[in-house]
Amino acid sequence: MGAGVSFDPNIRLKLWSLEDAVLALREILPQVDDLLLSEAEALALSGAGELDEALLWLVDRGIARVVVRRGAAGAVGAGGGERVEVAAGAAGPVLDSVGAGDAFTAGYLFERLRGATFAAAMATGTWAAGHVVAHLGDYEGLPDRADYEAWRGGAKAVDR
Repeated sequence: MGAGVSFDPNIRLKLWSLEDAVLALREILPQVDDLLLSEAEALALSGAGELDEALLWLVDRGIARVVVRRGAAGAVGAGGGERVEVAAGAAGPVLDSVGAGDAFTAGYLFERLRGATFAAAMATGTWAAGHVVAHLGDYEGLPDRADYEAWRGGAKAVDR
């Protein structure tokens, strides 16, 4: 059995055109197990006009789990016959959204590697992203293991 593949396309239009990005990225989608992307990226890659259509198109490409980060609207995911929606997890007022997507991905993958359910992984992703946006900078608000343990224990996560 091979290793699982997670992928965040992180499309940057200063590096290539949307058309070139879509063509290149569609080629690798069949090898992806966990696709984590923004709503705009999901719509672009699928050519769909709305999110549920994009999720279906992406899952139909053989991707086991598709997770769409939606900022303040939380996240939505599909895979294995289930659709999961998770509310955003702000740890305070939003000060800076830089790094939120990466924090979401880190929290999500942390849980998936521990064997957590799809929904639990998405919840941890939104929680981690919520910490980052409550701080200035792209990594300064990343929660640590103590924050995580406090949060999982039911206590409010500790703000730094």
